[in-house]
Amino acid sequence: MMKNFLHHKENREENRKPATRRIVSVLCITGAIAVAGLGTACASNTADTTTTGTSVEAEAVTDTADNAAENTTAAETANTTTETTDTTGTDGTTANDTAAVAESTEISLADAKAIALADAGLAAADVTFTTEGQDTENGTAVYTLDFYTATTEYDYEIRISDGSILEKSTEAFIAGDSDTASTAGSYIGFDEAKSIALANAGFAEANVTLKKNILESDNGIMVYEVEFCHGTTEYEYTINAANGNIVEYSIGS
Repeated sequence: MMKNFLHHKENREENRKPATRRIVSVLCITGAIAVAGLGTACASNTADTTTTGTSVEAEAVTDTADNAAENTTAAETANTTTETTDTTGTDGTTANDTAAVAESTEISLADAKAIALADAGLAAADVTFTTEGQDTENGTAVYTLDFYTATTEYDYEIRISDGSILEKSTEAFIAGDSDTASTAGSYIGFDEAKSIALANAGFAEANVTLKKNILESDNGIMVYEVEFCHGTTEYEYTINAANGNIVEYSIGS
């Protein structure tokens, strides 16, 4: 009887083992699933964190680039504004433009002659020039021109900077009042008189400022009075109009 009891007990214990193993298996499987889920969640969190970090870094780089571009644009605008302010006047012209215009409008001696002749209604072939040169009147640089025809003498002062006529006068010409009319054709001419004076002084025409070149009578002798400046030194020459001899000259400051 005792044997039967023990055998029955052993059978009950054996029957319990599979259930226990099943419970343990279920717990292991559940734990594995939980661990796997946790791993997945961790991986997901890590990916999210990585993605978020990359996004933040990208945004920071973009912001830095944008700020740099804005700063560069602002600097370029400031430089452009400064350059415009430095070089542009209130009338919209620049200092260089103004200097170029001033230089381009200054007239030559030949231009002044053409202006005077046009105003008088004469051609160059119809007149004889007795005075041509540069002078200063009341602080204004002018060309002084004197010429005559068979009947009239003309005097002109023409502003060098713009060619405007500042002063002009005419006077009836009487041949007996001067011997220039009958003998002017035999004189050496203004250009030759000027060349003689410059050669004596040792200068090229480009290196001096011509002030006067006049044909006039000096004690009954027709002469050219040539005056020019080199730096602060003034040169004055009296040259015989018929033969080109230097009658006298002086040098002063």
